[in-house]
Amino acid sequence: MSRQQATILNVDDTEAQRYAINRTLENAGFTVWQASSGAEALRQIARLPDLVILDVKLPDISGFEVCRRIKTDPETSGIPVLHQSATYVDSEAKITGLEGGADAYLVHPIESGELLATIRALLRLHRVERELRESEARYRLMFDLSPLPCWLFDLNTLQILSANNEAIQHYGYSREEFLELTLKDIRPTEDVPKLLRVLRERQFGRIVNARHRRKDGTVIEVEGSWQRIEVEGRECGLAIFSDVTERNRAAELAATEHARRELLGQVMAAQEEERRRISRELHDEAGQLLASLLVGLRAISGSKHIKDAKKQAKQLRVITHRAMEELGKIARGLHPATLDDFGLTAALERHLEEYEGIHGVNVTLKSGRLKPHHLPASMQTAIFRIIQEALTNVARHSHARHAGIRFKSLAGALEVTICDDGRGFDPSQNYRSPNGHFGLQSMRERAALMGGHLEIQSGAKGTRVIVTVPVSKL
Repeated sequence: MSRQQATILNVDDTEAQRYAINRTLENAGFTVWQASSGAEALRQIARLPDLVILDVKLPDISGFEVCRRIKTDPETSGIPVLHQSATYVDSEAKITGLEGGADAYLVHPIESGELLATIRALLRLHRVERELRESEARYRLMFDLSPLPCWLFDLNTLQILSANNEAIQHYGYSREEFLELTLKDIRPTEDVPKLLRVLRERQFGRIVNARHRRKDGTVIEVEGSWQRIEVEGRECGLAIFSDVTERNRAAELAATEHARRELLGQVMAAQEEERRRISRELHDEAGQLLASLLVGLRAISGSKHIKDAKKQAKQLRVITHRAMEELGKIARGLHPATLDDFGLTAALERHLEEYEGIHGVNVTLKSGRLKPHHLPASMQTAIFRIIQEALTNVARHSHARHAGIRFKSLAGALEVTICDDGRGFDPSQNYRSPNGHFGLQSMRERAALMGGHLEIQSGAKGTRVIVTVPVSKL
């Protein structure tokens, strides 16, 4: 660094003193910036001068504090700081300044020769230290020997300047091809705005999770970081990343397997609860009716008059009819016979009729010209159960007055939407109804088994459950 190239920030609130030092520096060939307060000095320091002459006594922030901030900021910590003061001239002040990070301390009156000699010594030391740091960055890091992909890039143009062998092999480019790329070329197009924002905000030294694109177009998931370094006077970034695609996939598979085990446990619990419910209903309703029927039959067999027998038989017919209705209700709860006999549309119409009567929620069914009952039987059952579960959630949680079911034909797929005008919820939570049914996870599993997927949209205006399954023809 020559004298003409060096820029010095002179911070002093005394105008005459500041002017005198400025003249001395400019006559010696230095470029001089100036500031009259600590706050102004900190703003100027962000422009990265080569050296700071810093008065200890400032009107707002002490020179000791300004120095501390310079030295604790990684961006400015390498800038030499020369304290000068006409007020704090004792040994204790010098010790405070030097231990606070200052590189030298002069007291007034300062001879111009002493000032310039001190500045030149500090600049020489700064140049040597900077060259050592650059040398260490080039050789100690020696990213060519790193087992992880590394590359050096220009922070202004984002052009890749060099890359190690691991990067060349892992990304599938030749060395010449890699050096023709910019950072934007190894990111998917939709990720480029995020990349530019991170670089603009100078978010260096942090662990970064991103996606990179290889030469063959495959996208991999990576984890790593970049550091700002200066190479031969050029502001650069050193990127070091590792491919974590397989690790993330393994974590996703583990999470999926855990969810499946949870679902299996919920299914088994639901089955057991269903058995208990059926047992209670058979005992409490149908069992009691059949017991009454048995008592009536015994009474008939012991009747001595035909008139009494006919009267008792009439009562038994009423009991028998109630028992048949109760058993039919239990059977429909297990599996609607209408679904097997007449198909999905008829089963839904029957279910909605009973649903509206029980819950008081008005439900509309729209299928247009589609014929859901032409779907495979297993798909009809799965869609019926998804709709049934969704409507159960509407009745129990949303406080809705209206709901709707719509079938829509897409290109090679069927879309079924169940919506309501009730209170929404957070779909990210594992939503389960109080009686142990497995809720949203069950619906997602049923959709996945059909090769489709389920989406939940919920907010202040209600909830939409959208099921999309592939179909060849409907």
